[in-house]
Amino acid sequence: MKYLRVLSIAATLAAAVLASGCISIPAPRVTSQSGKAEASGDTKPNVLLVLHVSLQRKAFPSSTAKQAEAMYDPVGQAFVKRVEALGGKADYKVFSEASDFEIPQAGYTHVLVERIKQMSVSGQGNSYRTWDATLWVMDTSTTRRAAKKVFTQVYESNGVFCFSVTQYANKVECQVQYVDHLVAHMAPVLPAK
Repeated sequence: MKYLRVLSIAATLAAAVLASGCISIPAPRVTSQSGKAEASGDTKPNVLLVLHVSLQRKAFPSSTAKQAEAMYDPVGQAFVKRVEALGGKADYKVFSEASDFEIPQAGYTHVLVERIKQMSVSGQGNSYRTWDATLWVMDTSTTRRAAKKVFTQVYESNGVFCFSVTQYANKVECQVQYVDHLVAHMAPVLPAK
């Protein structure tokens, strides 16, 4: 009987700790990287961030495109705000279709594609994401040659939760870390401050 009482108290304390916001989201962890973004000279960068989240819908089949994409909108908005604060222009698109995203041939100097490469969901509903980031440089001349891939990175991050779920102790710090991580993929193309 005493064992059950101790177990009950421990479970209650654990629930209280979780509810009080003591769990944290770790910073993104890079597993591989190649290439490097180059300074874009005098051209003011105009970056399109594409959050390719088709695996989100595959992991949660009942989720509609609108529901899957809405979770990532705050990340895109924070990215745009940060890039503009650093002197560039930015826009974002959340893409949840299974097909490949077609990189636009005009309108942007750079396209940064952040694609969920792997996603798993535990029995408790926790999800884990591995991302594949690719930075493309667009040809802004009149010849409009194909986009050139200049940077790739594979990393693990659940930073998107810091923009929607409130129970994390490091919510604000996590938001800053995650946006810093995304901006770092193309930081050399931003104007020097």
